[in-house]
Amino acid sequence: MKFSEWTWADLSGNQLKELKETEESLGADILLAFAHTSQSGFGDVNISQSNLKIASIDNEQVKRLQKLEEKLQTVIIAYEQKSR
Repeated sequence: MKFSEWTWADLSGNQLKELKETEESLGADILLAFAHTSQSGFGDVNISQSNLKIASIDNEQVKRLQKLEEKLQTVIIAYEQKSR
């Protein structure tokens, strides 16, 4: 049985620029884009142990992210820095 994996999305320069512009317009600290693959490649990335948490965004911002996800064929998660 073959299992699917998630890996960092392989984005072009223009796609990265669009991701960054969306990040800034949402007020998120960082947007991470993931792609679905049948190959292992996610490695030991552990976001939960970092200083990030899922960003609080409203319905309009979610719709904006969903449109970008569809355009880039990725899954995008908005993060913000944890309070210290």
